[in-house]
Amino acid sequence: MKYIILILLNLSLMMVSCQSKSDKVNLSILAEPYQNMVKDKQINPLRYRDYVDDLHNRVVLQENQIQEKWQPFKISNKLDYMDVYFNKEKIIGFKGYFEERAKNNADEIYKALIKNISNDKDYSQIELKNHDSNILMNEWESKENILGIKYEKVNKSIAIIVVNKNELPHFFDKVFYSEFLNLTQLRSNHSEIHLKELKTQPSSNDKSFYKEKFKELKGEYNQKTK
Repeated sequence: MKYIILILLNLSLMMVSCQSKSDKVNLSILAEPYQNMVKDKQINPLRYRDYVDDLHNRVVLQENQIQEKWQPFKISNKLDYMDVYFNKEKIIGFKGYFEERAKNNADEIYKALIKNISNDKDYSQIELKNHDSNILMNEWESKENILGIKYEKVNKSIAIIVVNKNELPHFFDKVFYSEFLNLTQLRSNHSEIHLKELKTQPSSNDKSFYKEKFKELKGEYNQKTK
């Protein structure tokens, strides 16, 4: 009887262990060597209008380029597109979208992701000021990373966004928000993160547009005052 009780206890502990591992968010892709990830791939610098970020870049992974071990969640639907971000030394984050067929049950996937991350004790949810009922944003923080989910309900698109917290001081605000889908921008006052402000001049296209618009308005004014 004593041995039966011990066996049952061991089985119970194994089940709890398996359950806790399945609930863990998997960010093993962040530990991949930089050189392995960029080999034979096009490296894209980050930019905003005419400004080019000379510290960060990204590569694109699609479909079978995304290894199973890099999938962040143990669910049937998978990410089939990823932007993987680097500084000069290592991977510092990624942005990923679920495969097209995930749109068929996007609401259920979104709820499952929320539950999965909430069950991971390494992550604490951040309060956001989100007033758009068609775009649902969620954020969590661990000791090292910020994790976000963006769910666009109209087109059934779900994005997973991850960035290393230590990298934030090295980003300009407009570049970061553009690449990481406004992650951290909707935080309530007590958890705000302030990024360096990028002050950009209007692009050449913007200048041409405003110049032409000014000519039109000036012409309309002259017609009225004749």
